[in-house]
Amino acid sequence: MSTLKVNTLQDTSGNNSVAMSAVSSAATINPSGVAVAWCCIDGTGTVAIRQSFNCSSITDRGTGNYSVTMSITMTSSNFCVVGSGSQSRNNNDNIFGHALRDTSQINLISAQNTSGAKEDSDFLHAAVFGTTT
Repeated sequence: MSTLKVNTLQDTSGNNSVAMSAVSSAATINPSGVAVAWCCIDGTGTVAIRQSFNCSSITDRGTGNYSVTMSITMTSSNFCVVGSGSQSRNNNDNIFGHALRDTSQINLISAQNTSGAKEDSDFLHAAVFGTTT
């Protein structure tokens, strides 16, 4: 096994670089603002995680309501969750919300943008930013 030790990563043009201290670590907040977890979910039929980073499972909690279990632990429930939802229909993006989060789980909510009624989303996306343990 080899070890590569550097202080800075730089692209081939030399115009963009990042200090190694800004690269995400499981023990500290990432100063560069990179998500510590994210997921893309199919929220219709049998719900499934399409792709993810640090998300281990999803639970269908009813129409437009999902719980995502993260494979990391946040230092507290004071972290940021951002996301969006969409349907296959034309011009019908869903409203995205989240609630009832703890240090290893987030609850996502999807609703119609016109009526506000909860609705399953074809695509539901969420990203988590904050400090991990």
